[in-house]
Amino acid sequence: MRKISNLIKTNCRVYLIVTSEEFDKKLRRQAESEGIKIEDNSDLYVLRENRVLKAVGFIDHLCFHSGTKTMGDDTPIVRVDAGKYLCGDNFLF
Repeated sequence: MRKISNLIKTNCRVYLIVTSEEFDKKLRRQAESEGIKIEDNSDLYVLRENRVLKAVGFIDHLCFHSGTKTMGDDTPIVRVDAGKYLCGDNFLF
């Protein structure tokens, strides 16, 4: 199984989308085993460098769904399907 902590990158905005309750449970178990804190309940999280998965707000939802490749400050955006990632499948959204 892949590790969530492998997605922590400097100078990138990493979004994880959760597409089912089953994958939400897998994500939570894996995060807990890696010492990654999950704040709030959501279907879309941003992975912070301080090992926190944080539910996103309105602007991040827009950014995730817009298809843009960078933030306004040219920070690269990585979109990950959490369930596929944890199962070893092609995971980029």
